[in-house]
Amino acid sequence: MLKSGAAVTLIKIPKSKSLKFFSNNRDVVLNISQPFAQERIAFLKSFSKNILSNNNAKNFPDLVTFGYWCRPSNIKTLKNFYDDIEVRLGLGLAFHVAPSNVPMNFAFSFVFSLLAGNSNIVRIPSKGFDQIGIFLDIFNETVKGYPEIFQSTIFINYDSSDQYLTELFSENADARIIWGGDQSVSALKRTRSKERSVDVVFSDRYSGSIIDVNALSALNDKEYKRFIHNVFNDIFLMDQNACSSPRVFFWHGGTDKSFTKIQQKLWADVSEYSRKNYSIQPSQVISKFNNACIHSIKSEKLNSIKLHNGYLFTQNISNNFQKLDTFEINSGYVLETRIKDLSELIPYIDKKFQTLSYFGISKFQFKQFIETHKPTGVDRITPIGSALDIGIVWDGYDLIRTLSRIIQIS
Repeated sequence: MLKSGAAVTLIKIPKSKSLKFFSNNRDVVLNISQPFAQERIAFLKSFSKNILSNNNAKNFPDLVTFGYWCRPSNIKTLKNFYDDIEVRLGLGLAFHVAPSNVPMNFAFSFVFSLLAGNSNIVRIPSKGFDQIGIFLDIFNETVKGYPEIFQSTIFINYDSSDQYLTELFSENADARIIWGGDQSVSALKRTRSKERSVDVVFSDRYSGSIIDVNALSALNDKEYKRFIHNVFNDIFLMDQNACSSPRVFFWHGGTDKSFTKIQQKLWADVSEYSRKNYSIQPSQVISKFNNACIHSIKSEKLNSIKLHNGYLFTQNISNNFQKLDTFEINSGYVLETRIKDLSELIPYIDKKFQTLSYFGISKFQFKQFIETHKPTGVDRITPIGSALDIGIVWDGYDLIRTLSRIIQIS
């Protein structure tokens, strides 16, 4: 199954009834490089250009976002963060297990590892997302001009119950990038792997946003409209399936009167904006209503739940503290609570809390908060509107350094 040569290693993919998709039906060649190797940057430049010029791709904002992310200007900016890449090499073969509910997550996972210098086997989501098919078509056309990347990249899909294939890839991988729920992650971690294999794990996480009442109230019409757009993007673009999608909004500061006024205005405007810009399915509305009923039943104290126009549900949790992962959240269901001081965030920011997006709070205030309270959670603090912007530092991992090895020369 595993063949070794002087310069390359080949993995032959066996025939399996559980295989649903296997790109190019070929073996995998091990090609490693320094991080940000020129051929890999050149490939991403071509790939980005082909995605952004593809008429079918334009129908999928997440695919377009990926195309923009791969632009040469962004890759150059990322490369400038690293001054030791000349003494680094990729770990070898990386095996990626993508989440099933976020269509383009697998693509970012692949590119992070590609830039770190690795060969890649990527298990794509089992759900039939149209943008994945478009991605693969553009990839296969683009990669023809880059033989090393062509030989060392495989996209594959098979039944998750096929333990044989999972073990095959795990036993031959030098790194595993695992995305998914806690149970699926635990199962994969129990699969045998190389002694020195590196596991990069992205399990269940959740996120929130904080808004300063006075800062929001002070916006002019143009700024406010932009803010509504940003809040909409963070909540709705991934149907709140992404770990960085906010599920709770913390209202900071302001008088009772100013808070009530701006709170009611914001949710009314976000709800109306979503009605015009978001295609919601009846099943999503029913699911949210069902969750609202369950939350009401479970609550020890009465919480206010507002249904707005069906596109947005908001639930006040100020009088009933519960861990945020006890709530079922999806497709425009927002929890909210009011705080007077950043210290009141501490009960909510546990190890599962990933991203805190913000408006009206200064970076200096956050630095003071972290230095003083040393929260066990939160890996990322970013402005509202950029919650879904994925980067090479994610969940506290520097993925370029984690997926490559430094060679010490003394």
